[in-house]
Amino acid sequence: MLQSILRNPLAEPHILGLNAGASLALVASTALPAGLMVFPASRPLIAAAGSGILFALVLFLSSAGRTGLTMTKVTFCGIALSALASACVSAILILDQETLEQMRFWLAGDLSGISLSDLQTVLPIVMIAAMAAAWITSRLDIMALGDQAATGLGVPVRQTRLIGLIATALFCGASVSLCGPIGFIGLIVGGVAHRMVGGRHMVSIPLSALLGANLMIAADIAARTIAAPQELATGILTAFVGAPVFIAVVTRVLR
Repeated sequence: MLQSILRNPLAEPHILGLNAGASLALVASTALPAGLMVFPASRPLIAAAGSGILFALVLFLSSAGRTGLTMTKVTFCGIALSALASACVSAILILDQETLEQMRFWLAGDLSGISLSDLQTVLPIVMIAAMAAAWITSRLDIMALGDQAATGLGVPVRQTRLIGLIATALFCGASVSLCGPIGFIGLIVGGVAHRMVGGRHMVSIPLSALLGANLMIAADIAARTIAAPQELATGILTAFVGAPVFIAVVTRVLR
């Protein structure tokens, strides 16, 4: 969905800073007094807020200059701000050993320890995001023709993008709060889903979710068996697979 909203094949939460923003928000809130964690849904909401704020900053910086917002500027600003957020996370963890002990496995991206109650906590947020995504699928189909054509056909382009970005932030907040900032899943499955069903977003968005879930399960199984009896973090496996895919996509786009 994010790739369609931005019309950018490199658009992926880990690359554009959404995961980093969610991680920074959660680590910072963990290091602060426990008042931020009173309600069960506070973790995904805090993560979603962090994702949204950092990505809003990415879009703001990317729109500066004569050329305005371009695919290349969004990608580079996302990478830069993601690195900045990661540096802030590292600083907090170095200064607060208690937070480091609580968050170190989570930061590597890990599915172990997720309980049914955790899933029940994020379910309302995921459902809201899913309904928002379903609402704009037909609009995204038309927006693939271009902003001017979509506006001429009566599609509120800015409103649609805003709804899509809010839904993306909610999805990221829910997933990052559960299993950490696991990257490159969206980059891999987004392209695969588009090749399978084309630009029909009513089909491609649920298909991307299904493919992403299966890829996560496969990566988790591999992480538990490759170095047995020790276990690797799931995020390590996805990075090994996703980084070459990212390089291949960049090479194709900039060719």
